[in-house]
Amino acid sequence: MFGFAKKLVSTLESQLSNESQSTATGIDESRQGLRILSVKPGSIAATHELESWFDFIVALNGADINAYLEINTYTGTVSYDNLFGYIKHEAEVAGNSITFSVFSSKGSIVREITFTAAEILDSAKKATLPLEEVNLSSDTTELADQHSVQWTPSFGVSMQLTPLKAGFYTWHVLHVLPGSPAYLAGIMPDEYIIQSQDGLLATGGEDLLSKVLQSQYAKNGDNCEIVLYVYNHESDCVRPVRVILKAGHLWGGRGILGCDVGYGLLHRIPQVIGKFSHSVSAEQGLPAESNTRVLPEIQLTQEPQFLPLQVSAPSFAADDAGDSVEEAAAAVANLHRKRTQHRNTAINLEAYFDEQTHLNEDKSSSDVKHEGSVPPPPSKQ
Repeated sequence: MFGFAKKLVSTLESQLSNESQSTATGIDESRQGLRILSVKPGSIAATHELESWFDFIVALNGADINAYLEINTYTGTVSYDNLFGYIKHEAEVAGNSITFSVFSSKGSIVREITFTAAEILDSAKKATLPLEEVNLSSDTTELADQHSVQWTPSFGVSMQLTPLKAGFYTWHVLHVLPGSPAYLAGIMPDEYIIQSQDGLLATGGEDLLSKVLQSQYAKNGDNCEIVLYVYNHESDCVRPVRVILKAGHLWGGRGILGCDVGYGLLHRIPQVIGKFSHSVSAEQGLPAESNTRVLPEIQLTQEPQFLPLQVSAPSFAADDAGDSVEEAAAAVANLHRKRTQHRNTAINLEAYFDEQTHLNEDKSSSDVKHEGSVPPPPSKQ
């Protein structure tokens, strides 16, 4: 039964995913972008709120970011010389600002981030060349020319060319069993496992998390440790969590982690409302490109702070149920009180049957015709 339900959900998710890619409001998750892997504190990237792991640079000044990159299809290496050369020309020669279109896997939104020429030049002056091994037999003039060519803007980030779908490799924690390794490690329901130590979850897949945990447990046995990176949507932060894996019979439950997780289209990280004041819908933010489709941003009719918290929708079956939240809540409370009274009313079956017996006796006695009330039948002649 559960296997059938799992297959049904997987089929529906695949259909929804294909449908979103084939409509004007979908997103081509196979499209590549520069994924932000780390952000240096105090850098201009941190000032402009670039987020590691969730943000992808998909365009530069309205043009797709892949147009500035040289990709070697045989070795898989990526050259950023054209990208850095363009940024250097815009900042030093033309004195223009540059605008990155940044895609976020939190809610599939796109926002525009603009770096001014002054910011780029100032950060480049403060940056120092990294330590590297120098070949003593090399010509000093050749090294000087090499350093002059390899100009890198100091945004304070590390990037990697990655498909956008990699941002949706997350496992949604649905339920945590009390006393389980996940419970003792501090993992809470409605959090998201986004990565583990050594990048073991980088390739994604519904069953990858369980395979990684079982592999670690098979190698090291009970009380082995694994570090999971967990994202909390309410606090909007990622923290490393050390989990000590144990067999289910040792902690009194099932599984070596002890929590239920969801994966796929229905369990992606939602947008953090109000975090980015300049965020735009993905459909408006991405540049025009063939086979490029994005999800629209859902517009709220009210400000988030004025939305009622966890108000259950009433059935409105009663005539006195109004349209406002207060009237609906009063109607639901009244209906709940009536149901409670009805449920708590004890029914005395013996008295009920006695009452029915008396009613039947009264009815039968009333049906008996007394003598003299009806004329006798005619005599035989």
